[in-house]
Amino acid sequence: MTAFKKCRQCGSSNRARDKACYNCQADLDAPVEEASPADQELAELGHMENRFAFYGKVFVFILALVICRPYFVQARVYGIFEWAILPFHEAGHYFLMPFAPQTLMVAGGTIVQLGMPLGFALYFALKKREFFSAT
Repeated sequence: MTAFKKCRQCGSSNRARDKACYNCQADLDAPVEEASPADQELAELGHMENRFAFYGKVFVFILALVICRPYFVQARVYGIFEWAILPFHEAGHYFLMPFAPQTLMVAGGTIVQLGMPLGFALYFALKKREFFSAT
């Protein structure tokens, strides 16, 4: 069984070979008291939790690569109207720049990008009563 020692600052149980506390990074050269068996088990679980967290992050990263792979590998031909909304998005940043704080200015692109089609849809649906044009 691995020997443990208790941190003087935070009271966490650490392995005897560690130089610093894993919880508060305090120096562990002079331990105050030996850790109890319950604290030893808790420290072991803490190190295992860090290992599981690391492998979980690796799994999520690999999953993201698998999901995004088609967007990077497969060639796609963009139509002429694919980028038609981009000028409205970029103009939204500039329209809200003098009137809004920085957070709203950053969100202004998305607000205008969603607002333009919604505005046209409402215009055609409510004013012109052309519901086919609104869709």
